[in-house]
Amino acid sequence: MNREDVDTALQLVASLGLTLDDLASAQPDRARMPTISQYIQWIAIRKPEGTNHYRSYWPIIETVWGQRSLDSLTAVEIEECAARQRLRAVVRANSTGGRGAEANLIAAMRFLYQNAQDDGLIEPDANPAAQARKAPQPPGPACALSVEQIEDLGRVAATTGDDTELDALILRLHIETACSRGPALALRIEDLERDDCLIRLHEYRGAIRWQPISPTLMTRLLGHVRQRGGRKAADRVLRYQNGTPADLARYQYLVRRFRRELPWADDLQMNMNWVCYTTEVFVETNFGRHTARLFKQRRARGRNTEDQNRFDPHRLATVAAVLAALTGEPHPLAR
Repeated sequence: MNREDVDTALQLVASLGLTLDDLASAQPDRARMPTISQYIQWIAIRKPEGTNHYRSYWPIIETVWGQRSLDSLTAVEIEECAARQRLRAVVRANSTGGRGAEANLIAAMRFLYQNAQDDGLIEPDANPAAQARKAPQPPGPACALSVEQIEDLGRVAATTGDDTELDALILRLHIETACSRGPALALRIEDLERDDCLIRLHEYRGAIRWQPISPTLMTRLLGHVRQRGGRKAADRVLRYQNGTPADLARYQYLVRRFRRELPWADDLQMNMNWVCYTTEVFVETNFGRHTARLFKQRRARGRNTEDQNRFDPHRLATVAAVLAALTGEPHPLAR
């Protein structure tokens, strides 16, 4: 935050009749409670990276409730305003009938009131935005995520839940390989080639894809399976803390956390397919369609036990170079 932002923040706090310490440790007090408009301005200065997601909704909220005290709204009022926003939304041929606008307004209110709750201005059981219900929204087609959104996913995977090591490993595996859940869960110790930083992915219908991964990911995969009891060549790599192989339930739990912790992920009904699609778009955008096809190229297993594309030096070198650009790490097979 530059000096001009600091001065603006101090002026805003002064206009609220509060000190900086007050906002950090305030108790609900109607005499000192900011209006919704004042608090939006304060959050916009203190957390600009979060407010950017909801920039188009702040004017709507300020128009309807700007002069209301922050602790005066009810969940019903928020739901009714969101429903009106849905009706105003332009319904296009490929739209969700305004459900996105409705969900986004509620998400913006939840972001605002979660900050108010963290600042001690609102008690958890009096948070109207947390109690407001969104209309059910069907998942949309996957789209590429931004770098900031991928970083958000990484933070949630690595800092929440009951097994952050496993979750962070799963997320990085999908980012680097753009593989589906099935091949990731089927990964075995014998599918890891330490020296060349390659893994063998068992795709659908028996197809095989040899895929370069970063040295960091290879080291973590090997350390993970060793620490969690994997010893035999056919043992699965991704494992729970008690040593049993990970399953689809882990993905469901991880996606639920993404949506609970990140309003934008809940709005989009994001799942792990979006992560894979993001990598695919990165490869095609930066290296072209031909390279994108090579990145995901798989071969049916022949009668012999050799996997054809394991010994395709051109493909492996090309994909390794792409991976080096994606992760910022050198790869032993990259040209």
